[in-house]
Amino acid sequence: MERLTFDGNFCDIAQCKEFPCPYNGSCSQREVWEKLKAYEATGLEPEVCVNYKAFEDEAISKGVTFKRIVALMEADSTGRLVVRPYRICETVYVLLQDGAIFYPETNGWYISEEVIGAISPDGFYLGDPVDDVYTPDSEIGKTVFLTREEAENALEAMKDG
Repeated sequence: MERLTFDGNFCDIAQCKEFPCPYNGSCSQREVWEKLKAYEATGLEPEVCVNYKAFEDEAISKGVTFKRIVALMEADSTGRLVVRPYRICETVYVLLQDGAIFYPETNGWYISEEVIGAISPDGFYLGDPVDDVYTPDSEIGKTVFLTREEAENALEAMKDG
């Protein structure tokens, strides 16, 4: 963006010294000049300011602090941040090789399974129940689904294919 302001004293630039200043140097034109000068010094385009304001309003409405945003950015830059498509303890739907679907709850790194049987990381049915079976997020949409409808559609496709 091309600057409209430049270094210098507004009163000198506006040639206010030629006339007696009735505002003693605190006129509204000088205030506008100083605010515009400060804004232009940031180097930000108006669109960036509008986008940042929208971002800030959304963060505030969700109770997210600037400190939390910085912590998340640092975790992301060091490879410690993972955004999963499900919440911890949320039910997911897992297809088993024998054509069954079971509904375990996620507990972070694992998909916990309590009743029906185990599934290996590559999707094979293992038999007896175990406490936790690791299922990578890469299986989401393949053998692990976020809705029952998606799991049933995939099961139908497996039977037809």
